[in-house]
Amino acid sequence: MRAESSRFRQPPKAQSRSRDAALKKVVLPIRLSILDNPSPMTEAAFLLCGAGAVVFAALALFQRTLYGSALCLLGVLLQVAGAYFLAGARLLGLLQVLVYAGAVMVLLVIAVMSSPPRLARPFAGTPPAWLGWLALLLPFAELLAFLRLAGPADGAPWRWTPGLETQTASLLFGAYAPLTEAVGLLVLVASLSILREEP
Repeated sequence: MRAESSRFRQPPKAQSRSRDAALKKVVLPIRLSILDNPSPMTEAAFLLCGAGAVVFAALALFQRTLYGSALCLLGVLLQVAGAYFLAGARLLGLLQVLVYAGAVMVLLVIAVMSSPPRLARPFAGTPPAWLGWLALLLPFAELLAFLRLAGPADGAPWRWTPGLETQTASLLFGAYAPLTEAVGLLVLVASLSILREEP
């Protein structure tokens, strides 16, 4: 009887070992292919992606409103997605664009709805219009280029393996999913609380 109960009860150590095994199967094979056999085009694209993320993150520090900061954050997330594509992790890149970039777009809508109607200067400075369009179109152009340049991490053609979706879902929506959602909700409430209507 004790043997059966111990068999059905999975101890916390066994759960942690199974989670670590799933993590090794999904995350550890994702390596930067540019470190193994770097090509000039791929290495230049990866450096451009990292530099773009740093530039957008620095610009977010100098914005005066939530709208400008969210646009800069969107640029950072798209650059990180491009880095995932270059590293051969196309699934992570797709999730980065769909989940995080989509959440930033929702944040932009909330910022527009919550902002005061008369906002004279939504950005810190007054950059030219063509620079703003370039900042919006450049990340998407980079993602299109990364789709052509990105390859598998080990240099072999990508193949679907049984249980890959289950392993990925266990990592993304496992025991830490409520904590992740709580942090996202906390960030949203904190961003809305800093909006102040100027007299």
